[in-house]
Amino acid sequence: APQDDETARPAQAGAVGDPAAEETRRTPAPEEIAGPVEVSMKFEGIDFKKLATDMLLPKTFKRALKDAVVAIAGNGLKLEHVDVTLDGPSCLAKAALKLPEGVLP
Repeated sequence: APQDDETARPAQAGAVGDPAAEETRRTPAPEEIAGPVEVSMKFEGIDFKKLATDMLLPKTFKRALKDAVVAIAGNGLKLEHVDVTLDGPSCLAKAALKLPEGVLP
């Protein structure tokens, strides 16, 4: 006799109720998270030579990036939790977020 389609198929990996899938979907404990969360941003139209030679511009640019990261990230993130670095002529900015205690990525 033909079988119903649902009973003929094996359970799919990752299905709700599958213990193996539940284990892979769990939220990691804070001690399981290794290091800061990192974000990279590439900018076009930036005169890196001017940015590198100006006394105030790099600090202002980094502060604006920190403000933007904090505003977007939320979750109690503050300016002191964000470290911004600028990478030369490629105009690549990297932000490392040191998450406050109890905040997960």
